[in-house]
Amino acid sequence: IISCHEIGFRANLHSFQSDLNIIVGVLSSAGGSGPARRKSIRSTWASGRTGVFFLVAGPWSEEIAEEYNKYDDLLWIDEEEVYDGERSVLTFKTYAFIAIAQAALAKYGHEYTHLFKTDDDSYLDLNALHHEFNASEDAPRKFKCSRDEERKCNHDFVGQCHMSNYRVHREEGYKWPL
Repeated sequence: IISCHEIGFRANLHSFQSDLNIIVGVLSSAGGSGPARRKSIRSTWASGRTGVFFLVAGPWSEEIAEEYNKYDDLLWIDEEEVYDGERSVLTFKTYAFIAIAQAALAKYGHEYTHLFKTDDDSYLDLNALHHEFNASEDAPRKFKCSRDEERKCNHDFVGQCHMSNYRVHREEGYKWPL
């Protein structure tokens, strides 16, 4: 149950193991470019890795069932695949990823230290992420904010620190207004 909303899902909880103790949830669409992006990720940065899962929503189709059984890395949630404002499935996918990972931990006792959510249009260097998460406070960091070399970069994400003053979009017609 997420936000007083019961969500059905299918996930092979026994497969929630990770060679780096990081479970990665990749948001992906069931149709459109989603299958091609998942294929690309499986053959590049997730190749030979455990603990990388793709979160898809929508109807349980033959294509989804085949991919689910073949790769054992799909987390399917029984929600309409909508990306429009208040009706967007993105929040449910993210919360479902966390809830399913917790259920796997509780049921099978698999150990992991971090959950990491990303999208299927992103590249992830899992070794660098593992190093960053497990580095001591005094260890040199691979990911530093480029503007201030003296500042320690203790953060909950791995990415680029955009230090430029970008204009905030507040227009109603913009896709994601703030």
